[in-house]
Amino acid sequence: MHPASVCWQALADDTGVCVLVHDTDGRIDFVNGEAARVLGVTPDAARGQHLRTVMPTEVADERVQFARRAVESGKPLVVDGMFGGRMRRAHVRPVPTDRGEPARVLIVCHPISATTAPEPGVERIEARHGDEGPIGTLTPREREVLALIGQGLSTADIAKKLHRSVKTVEWHRVSLGNKLGASNRVELARIAIRAGLASLDE
Repeated sequence: MHPASVCWQALADDTGVCVLVHDTDGRIDFVNGEAARVLGVTPDAARGQHLRTVMPTEVADERVQFARRAVESGKPLVVDGMFGGRMRRAHVRPVPTDRGEPARVLIVCHPISATTAPEPGVERIEARHGDEGPIGTLTPREREVLALIGQGLSTADIAKKLHRSVKTVEWHRVSLGNKLGASNRVELARIAIRAGLASLDE
């Protein structure tokens, strides 16, 4: 096997990150198993499809714009944004192609926390559109309570901070558990951190 093929297989199969290749029109050439899992499709089903078939339209359209920007500049860029209910960092790199072939980008995407520092010397963009998953069903107050749980505050501390009763905060916690499929405060805190609503440093 050619060394480049071994490197590609290791990137796609062994690292546990999402790997995608698509053209600047949003047509998918390749997704690895992890990317397919996050997108809710099989790798074979995704190939040849437009990004709009596997993600919300506004998210897909924005990702196409990022791909075009990387190809036009000839430089990689980093995009931070919410996808599948998690904050993720996508490294968007233009892929050299033969004349007459569509321009393509390689996307390598991994979860990040609120405190992950960007790489020096690489343009970083904050995505305006994202897929929040179940987080998107939360009310503003529930989102606020979830963030405070993620910061490690007790029910009493949250009640004091929000000027609400302990009973009201506990009701919000139960509602959060039902909406997010979490059975306890630790699981809710993990969800808050993964979503970038809180960090381990807080």
